[in-house]
Amino acid sequence: MYSALNHVVQDEMQTDFWASPFPFFALEADKATDAENTSILIIYIRYLSSLHEVTSRFLAVLELTNIGTDSIYNTIHSVMADRGLFDVDLVGLATDGANAMVGIKTGVATKVKEECPWIITSHCLAHRLQSAAEKAANQVLYLVKYISVLNQFAKSLKYSPKLCQVLEENKALHGEKSKKSSKCSSHDGSLLMIPSKH
Repeated sequence: MYSALNHVVQDEMQTDFWASPFPFFALEADKATDAENTSILIIYIRYLSSLHEVTSRFLAVLELTNIGTDSIYNTIHSVMADRGLFDVDLVGLATDGANAMVGIKTGVATKVKEECPWIITSHCLAHRLQSAAEKAANQVLYLVKYISVLNQFAKSLKYSPKLCQVLEENKALHGEKSKKSSKCSSHDGSLLMIPSKH
């Protein structure tokens, strides 16, 4: 699936990016987890278009076999090489605040700076906003209690033997095979199927 996504993403980006007269760009890299609990790396590219507009596009969506610093750095490096981006100046890198990304000694940003010492690295604004919102929410006792109750509810659903059995029955009814061995692995797909059985 990710190879198909990458193909579409690459076609869209290549047409617009290489038409730009400005020989520089910035990257944003973010780790995520998909519905199958697989670690993926999403890489965005930001550049000035031929219309002089700041443009952001997906550059790649790739599965990570390892979530360590070296794996993430090598993946970014490989994407840049595949897209021919070493012929253009990388001027910025935005990431989340995780140690693997911004660690002073071995973080991804540090490794990229060793290769491109002129770049500006930054903590992604969306992640900073999320962090600030979480800290603010922790100051409101009502919200702390509300989030705690929601987390307990979600946990009881996740590990409920009865729910797991219903989900597995629905998957079997619709011919879906489990791709992971973890308990209640494919929640989302099975939950969507429940109304069709009852």
